[in-house]
Amino acid sequence: MFSFEIFGHDGKLQVDGLGGSYGVERLTHYRMLPEMGPPETTIWEYPFEDRSWGSEFDAFVCAIEQGAAPPNSLQDAKAALEIVQQVYRLNRDRTAAARS
Repeated sequence: MFSFEIFGHDGKLQVDGLGGSYGVERLTHYRMLPEMGPPETTIWEYPFEDRSWGSEFDAFVCAIEQGAAPPNSLQDAKAALEIVQQVYRLNRDRTAAARS
């Protein structure tokens, strides 16, 4: 079984399955309603083979063979990590404000 969950104040994202013997890949969005009760739920399923990793690797190899810059750079990775850091900072600030 594969399951990954991200919880927030207003909802939850849940990723299940890895394809193949791990089951159909599925993304579920649970949106909490102001009046509480059961959340509004939206499910997306991905029954086909995931070719994203292979496609990224092929593009990387092609760039090397052609002497070009890879499609994704260290600057891209740094920008992604800065976004994650901002999310953590916002969550910490909201948690601190809620406790005051």
